[in-house]
Amino acid sequence: MFFKGIKSVVAGSELSLNKDSSFVYTTCGNKITGRWSFKKGTVDLNITSNRFRIDSLNELPEWKSQISSVGIKKFRLKGSRLYSVSRFSDGTKSIEILSIKKAED
Repeated sequence: MFFKGIKSVVAGSELSLNKDSSFVYTTCGNKITGRWSFKKGTVDLNITSNRFRIDSLNELPEWKSQISSVGIKKFRLKGSRLYSVSRFSDGTKSIEILSIKKAED
């Protein structure tokens, strides 16, 4: 089952998928950008930049490793929502659920 083992929920994130395949993914602490693609019910975010929203943190050495992560984050499409499950080193999982809104022209 999709929700089995979920211990926490991530809330408050926003994802803007642009027509040119670029995206902006904003969390409570980060602004993440890159290119997106869609295949077989999954939105893949190819992350090229991950920056803290509090700009002064981006230059502190102890935080640089936290924002240097690039790669792919996957969201599964189910109905009118996108779901992403994260697994942590201790075996627990969290889920993030994003509602889809039509972009304004």
